[in-house]
Amino acid sequence: MSSNQSRAMKLADYQAPGFSVSDIYLEFDFQDEKTRVTAISQVERVESAIRDLELDGKKLILEGLWINGTQTEVSLTEQGIRLTEVPDQFELRIETLIDPVNNHALEGLYKSGGFFFF
Repeated sequence: MSSNQSRAMKLADYQAPGFSVSDIYLEFDFQDEKTRVTAISQVERVESAIRDLELDGKKLILEGLWINGTQTEVSLTEQGIRLTEVPDQFELRIETLIDPVNNHALEGLYKSGGFFFF
């Protein structure tokens, strides 16, 4: 599968999430080839058996990730990132860079005809 193709999610593949997000704050610094996105979320574990938090994200440059204000190391996966042994409740801050001009998959943030789209 090329990195420009999305893998279809089938109902049979679906699992209820192990974490919930009660609030999210998003901040964008729009630039054609280097848009900075800051996301601050309030996260809570809802399934005690799930210890790791996995976040999807492709073609992003991770600038930093903080849990409760402390910069945290992450494991990169093919689909995004994995956070191991996170607290039951925490504030998650993620800063990423995106290249909207060269996003030809037209998913996520992209730029077309001089306009930014989500």
